[in-house]
Amino acid sequence: MRIKARMGMSADGYVSNVDGVPVIALAKDFVPGASHGYPEFISGCDAVVMGRSTFVPALGAPAWPWGDLQVFVLTSSPLPTETPAHVVASKGGVVGLIDQLRSGDHLARSRTDQ
Repeated sequence: MRIKARMGMSADGYVSNVDGVPVIALAKDFVPGASHGYPEFISGCDAVVMGRSTFVPALGAPAWPWGDLQVFVLTSSPLPTETPAHVVASKGGVVGLIDQLRSGDHLARSRTDQ
């Protein structure tokens, strides 16, 4: 399994604003899904992992940022009801997520089964 990581951070060390919106999305030259090397980065990915603070604001985005990729959310809270079915709440933190990815178990179950 190959894992790639990407993080957008402001010069003063913030990853998101107080509303949870990633700071990279607030840059004046930001184009969702097209700028800051995103297409090149995501092109070889089979899944996306993020925390709840990044995920929840994306539910209100004009376009779903991750296409048809499997999305895992690291959270101990239930996901909002409007969460797409292909989004999985990871159980057991990072270790549990790795177990889910290795088992392939997430592929046969929907969000509501997690």
